[in-house]
Amino acid sequence: SEEHYNNLKKYALSNFDHLHESLQKATIVYLINYCTRKLKRNNSYKYKLELNKNFKLYLKYKLYKLTGENFIRSDIFITILSNFFAVGKITEAIKFLEDNIESIQPSHRKNMTAIANALLQFEKKDFGESLKHASMIKSNTSLYKDKVKLLILKNHYELGNFDIAKELSNNYRSYLTENRHMTDLQKEKGMMFLHYYGILWKIFDEKAIKVTLNGLRKEIGENNRFSESEWVISKIDELINKSK
Repeated sequence: SEEHYNNLKKYALSNFDHLHESLQKATIVYLINYCTRKLKRNNSYKYKLELNKNFKLYLKYKLYKLTGENFIRSDIFITILSNFFAVGKITEAIKFLEDNIESIQPSHRKNMTAIANALLQFEKKDFGESLKHASMIKSNTSLYKDKVKLLILKNHYELGNFDIAKELSNNYRSYLTENRHMTDLQKEKGMMFLHYYGILWKIFDEKAIKVTLNGLRKEIGENNRFSESEWVISKIDELINKSK
């Protein structure tokens, strides 16, 4: 419950320096997981900010080091970086990247630097620069591949590169269909993104769509459990504002 979360956080923060390292980690992991579960049900800024505070404690006390290694897992690194973007803290995201990139395993560091910079430039709306960094990623790791493919598709939409986006959409559809390492749910989320991505391009190309923009916005609001749903919603909101 939220009351238990608040009580635990209040107690933990007032005694944190006196807690054993393993208890520090268990407490922060609980707080992080609580916020993550809340965000899955209700994508509110309140819990994004709360999650951000918990991640900062996780980093401050270097709690990732307690797994027997001195490195931050790549998926956790991307999750923390994305959370800084989600709460609009671009400057802090840059500092997080500079301060912690050395905590990525050396074999992953080059790719992580490229993907982090690609994500960062996208947030700064420098889409050409974002594509440049994305092209530097040389990895077959599924964690990178899916994230990067979606990022590249978003960049091409922002740049109005219709023909390239169409070809890359087909490639991404094949990637999802043929991928044996992704779950059915992950594939479904990717396909749902492609569905709405295609609709955005239809609007861009001034083709008729079956629903109104407001109807589309409502539809996604009721079913936003798909890849990059927040970005799709932001693009529809832009189109709604433009049409007023």
